[in-house]
Amino acid sequence: LSIEHLIQSKPYQLQLLDLALCSQLTSECLSNLCASCPNLTELTLRDCLSLTDEALTNLGIFNGKKMEKLDLTGCQKITDKGAIDLFQGCTNLI
Repeated sequence: LSIEHLIQSKPYQLQLLDLALCSQLTSECLSNLCASCPNLTELTLRDCLSLTDEALTNLGIFNGKKMEKLDLTGCQKITDKGAIDLFQGCTNLI
C-alpha cells in the first residue's frame, strides 16, 4: 500500500499511523500526508532516516491541535529547531 493510495482513500478517517523503518520516507511526502490527514492523533516515525526539520514544522502546522503521540526515535536528521517548531504547533503531545 503506497502513501499516495492512503492519502487518496479516506484521509479524514485516519487517526493512527505507523511508518516506522520507512527509510525512504521524505519530509515532503510526510508533509503531504499530514496536510491530507488532519485527524492524525498518533504517528510513529521511528528510524525514518530521511526526515528533516521541515517534516516537524509541517506536522505542527497541519496536525498540531490533534496530535497526541509521536515517536521520532532514531530520526537522526531532526535538530533542536525541528523539535521547537513541533512543540510550538503540537500543544497536546503527551
